Amino acid sequence: MNISEQLNLLLNIKESIKSKLLEIGAKITDETPFSRYAYFIKSFEKTVFTDSCLGSMHKKDKTAIFCTDNFGGSTHKRDKSSIFSVDSNLDSTHTKEMSSLHITDFVQYQRVYSNPVMTSNEMNGWIASANRANSGCEAFKCFNKDLSGENCWWTGTGLSFPCWISLSFDTLYKIRSVEIINENASPENFRNALIQFRTSNEDEWETLYEIVNRPNITAYCEEYQINSDTVYKEFRLFITSSHSSTVSIQNININFKE
Repeated sequence: MNISEQLNLLLNIKESIKSKLLEIGAKITDETPFSRYAYFIKSFEKTVFTDSCLGSMHKKDKTAIFCTDNFGGSTHKRDKSSIFSVDSNLDSTHTKEMSSLHITDFVQYQRVYSNPVMTSNEMNGWIASANRANSGCEAFKCFNKDLSGENCWWTGTGLSFPCWISLSFDTLYKIRSVEIINENASPENFRNALIQFRTSNEDEWETLYEIVNRPNITAYCEEYQINSDTVYKEFRLFITSSHSSTVSIQNININFKE
């Protein structure tokens, strides 16, 4: 499913949720931003329609907590934090930090989507490339989301640093994070690298994160937070050193935001 299809699915879910909420008396309007419904995409069945959130701490108007402008402020009342506590499997005692949670931040986190599954170096406007790639371990295999065996990008032997792998997008995106997974079969893990983006395929690269001493662990996975409101056209992992004389990476996920 491509990004356009995912967004259409979310919009359809939104309309279905909106109808259900209106049926049970929630106060919402067409002007209410879509992000106000986003939490229900993840778990509206258990937060509204089942017994999992019918404890004595919850009020009759709990459905309005996420659906009206009541939660637009920077701090939130106890009954609003209670809904999150039940869904997060926390106990019935709510801390000050929980009650001041920025619900809008939580909602944004639920709306992450990432690059598509690449099946070749060029696909539907997306282009994977690298300055070095061994036969059978081409650049696109770093973005195919396949975690089995040696289905990865590998530079091959005789490598000199720096080396890089990149992904050009089909359009401009804001970046939330980058997740990198070490190879899980015969790893040649990198040590230091720069996570870079640029706004077009011709502009200068901008470093948004520096990776230092990444662990030399098979299948190690780490997500690096970017959270940039600038829109970018291309990603590059610019590797400056490795734990050996070559580099392999199982998978890279670039997580976008609206």
